[in-house]
Amino acid sequence: MSIDGDRARTRTMLREGHKVIDTGPYALARHPIYTAFIAGSWFYALIEAKPMPLAGAAVLTLVVTVKARDEERVLHRELGAADYDAYAARMRMLIPLPR
Repeated sequence: MSIDGDRARTRTMLREGHKVIDTGPYALARHPIYTAFIAGSWFYALIEAKPMPLAGAAVLTLVVTVKARDEERVLHRELGAADYDAYAARMRMLIPLPR
């Protein structure tokens, strides 16, 4: 995370030799941690069944989806269109269902 004036923002950064991983949880979704984060927020919101947790889950879903799309652009550019696009064609971004 970096601080830019009075705003905090995150940046997608890759390590040297980074490559597409399609095993383990990445065989279910391209962003499995985000999927779990969104699912957990909705489970909590539905258990509470109150307006604030439901609104929070909706906002979190939107923010995480935007972040995942930003990461997708970086991964496509840095890992190569051929490798990442082939993975993206096989695997959904957030929803762990077969294509």
